[in-house]
Amino acid sequence: MKKVLLFAVTGLLVSACVAYQRVGIESAPDAAEVYLDGELVGTTPLELRVPTGADHSVFLKKEGFQPRMVVLDQNQPGDGIDFLTPADLRVRLVPRTGMQGREVEVEIDKQE
Repeated sequence: MKKVLLFAVTGLLVSACVAYQRVGIESAPDAAEVYLDGELVGTTPLELRVPTGADHSVFLKKEGFQPRMVVLDQNQPGDGIDFLTPADLRVRLVPRTGMQGREVEVEIDKQE
């Protein structure tokens, strides 16, 4: 019984040991919404605590600017310590141009 309990407790401790990395995110201009893996986590400037065990997507968006996505890649060096790259993000958002604010009417002619 003691061996089973020790094994169960050890399994819980190992699964609870998830490595994290702090990732700083800045944008120009500030106050862009930041999404980590599809979930809104705040606005720039921001520092996130991100698990290092997998790749992650960071999406920034701000009204009037083109949205940007950056992938945080998981790296597994030979020493067994995972880390994400890039470690910090500095993203320059580009203003939207062209058709913004204009209505476009499209007519589709279905031929049978």
